[in-house]
Amino acid sequence: MSSLARWWERRSDGEKLALGIAGGIAVVATGGALAYAIATEGLIVASGGTLVVVGKAATAMLRGRA
Repeated sequence: MSSLARWWERRSDGEKLALGIAGGIAVVATGGALAYAIATEGLIVASGGTLVVVGKAATAMLRGRA
């Protein structure tokens, strides 16, 4: 059993519930921010050698305005 699994098993039901709720809020907030960014001006994510461009940002880059 990993240390993370042991840590989780030591949490009470209330702590597990609180962590689940906080995690759910973080996922919804992050997803909402991502959706808003794409819907408004687009999104550019660069990681290492990979570039992901979505929405209006992609169009601007293709036209050479970014």
